[in-house]
Amino acid sequence: MKIIKLSLLFFCIGILHTSFAQVYTYDKKYPVTALKKDLAILKEQLELNHIGLYTYTSKSEMDQYFKELEAHITAPMTDIEFLRLVFPLNAKIANGHTKLVPSAGYINTVRSTWKLLPLNVYWDQEQLYVVQDYSESYLVKEGAIIKTINGQDATQLFKKLVAIFWRDGYNETAPNTDLADSFSQFYAYLIGIPASFNLEIVDPKGEARTVEVKAQTIATSKKIIAQRYNIKKPWTETDTPALELSINKNVATMTIRAFDKAYIRKEKKQKFKKFYKDAFTKMKAVGVEHLIIDLRDNGGGDPMPTIELFAHLHNKPFTFYKSVTSNVQRIPKDLYDVDFFERIAFPLAFKKKGTVYEPNGLTRLLAIPGLKPSKPNSPYY
Repeated sequence: MKIIKLSLLFFCIGILHTSFAQVYTYDKKYPVTALKKDLAILKEQLELNHIGLYTYTSKSEMDQYFKELEAHITAPMTDIEFLRLVFPLNAKIANGHTKLVPSAGYINTVRSTWKLLPLNVYWDQEQLYVVQDYSESYLVKEGAIIKTINGQDATQLFKKLVAIFWRDGYNETAPNTDLADSFSQFYAYLIGIPASFNLEIVDPKGEARTVEVKAQTIATSKKIIAQRYNIKKPWTETDTPALELSINKNVATMTIRAFDKAYIRKEKKQKFKKFYKDAFTKMKAVGVEHLIIDLRDNGGGDPMPTIELFAHLHNKPFTFYKSVTSNVQRIPKDLYDVDFFERIAFPLAFKKKGTVYEPNGLTRLLAIPGLKPSKPNSPYY
């Protein structure tokens, strides 16, 4: 785990998590000088370490945006106010592994004691739908459309929030899904934590009405969900395989729930290479003409399972990665919690090429799957 040492101990960048004191004070304000210092540190570290910082936003645009952010720091702010100021950087960087989120103290407080909107929602066709109402009052039926939330147009509010959400490039599906899945929490993070929510809705029968839903703790919501809804456990908590193949006549569906090699081998007792070989052999034997690869809710994982899969689908040698580069040869020890291996491995594994560092020949050959050519796997589909 890499830890950026910001003076406000605030940001989570990609998989980089800040540490935070046990006691969290919501209304503590930080002086303008400290806020500007943290903003400068954030910019400096992104420039130093983020190889794709200017992939979707040019350096001149990014520099100008940071100037605009600094200009907005005119008075002391709480850490959550500061987050709301810089949160749009998520969309400007447009890297799904780079995320600015609240401090651990704020998140823990929200999840343990503060009260949130007790609804699960779903975004579809420019509308915000209710999937579950787990409030004690149970006034909103599943399938209702939320038109306004405390006077704000729900569609415009969702679009406003999703526009500043993290994403990969120009992808719109992931930010829509991520925001909808955690809408109650991100409403608290980015809008506020009211005691109740005045909702204008259109119920499944087409009737427009106004309801007031009281805010509720996450603990209370979980109890009501368990009582009110028959929720299936996630596949990780059941004996459901991570890798499955089903064949219906000449159509095969290959379900891959994750690409996490170690987890699937240890917890599900499955191996990607064997699964692929067995699956494609069976498909060939029964004459499958159409293959559906189901990656719904697959959060990714290791490169090799993807390379091995693609090798069954591509009949020529291929190189998975065009290049792998780093802005630095050595990870700064004074800025991150870096283990011994990373401190030693980076300088040995990367060499300078132009303005960046690339893996040397031995590293390319042995340590980074996908940099060397891969051959097609048999059987080929």
